[in-house]
Amino acid sequence: MQLIEKAWAKVCGSYEAAEAGTAAEALNNIDGNPCQSFLLPEIEAKGQHALLWSILEEADRNMYVATCSVDSTQRCSPDLLTMFGLCDFHSYTMMQAIAVPVT
Repeated sequence: MQLIEKAWAKVCGSYEAAEAGTAAEALNNIDGNPCQSFLLPEIEAKGQHALLWSILEEADRNMYVATCSVDSTQRCSPDLLTMFGLCDFHSYTMMQAIAVPVT
């Protein structure tokens, strides 16, 4: 993802100018492939957790580029993100979709 971020900043003229964009916008503008975006609050409101998971598994099987990010104002506190080593509004690349049993 860092290489895409650098390329997108180059297209926008600077990192500051590219800051407000999404990973989907950057990927689509750089390689022209279609992108989909999913917002977790919308998925939850529609009860479509299984659909989202099947899309993530399909992306994994087909080796599609998949990214995600977190907005602490919507989901959790910034301290919780820090505890897990995550940064607010930062794009992360999904390496693999794995179901983990929760006890």
